[in-house]
Amino acid sequence: MPEGGAFEQFTTVNSALPDNETRSIEAGPNGEIWVGTTYGGLARLQPSVGVLDLDTDLRIRVFPNPTSGLASVRLDHGNGPFEWYLYGAGGMELERGSGAGNGMELTLVGRASGVYVLKLITAEGITVQRILLR
Repeated sequence: MPEGGAFEQFTTVNSALPDNETRSIEAGPNGEIWVGTTYGGLARLQPSVGVLDLDTDLRIRVFPNPTSGLASVRLDHGNGPFEWYLYGAGGMELERGSGAGNGMELTLVGRASGVYVLKLITAEGITVQRILLR
């Protein structure tokens, strides 16, 4: 479980999934997730991943997005220290780190195609950005 976070497991009981057995997952160009199930067919999910009480003045830019593996992350404000967390589409923390300055380079090389969530924590606030890996 991510530090200070929680996971939500989606099943036929609490979501629109037609079956509990997943065969494939693919990220669409608009951030939606397509799930192929064993017996129930195909489902389209529109995720809402984020952090409550975000500071909307803190802006980051991730480019290119979608990416094929390497992305630049730039903070519009501040040059101070920051912490970052990378989450998979299911909410599991995959990687974390820290940095200083106005940005960093993020590598997703070797990871499966799909939607990832980058969370940055700075002295100015917390923000998240979805990243689509092709």
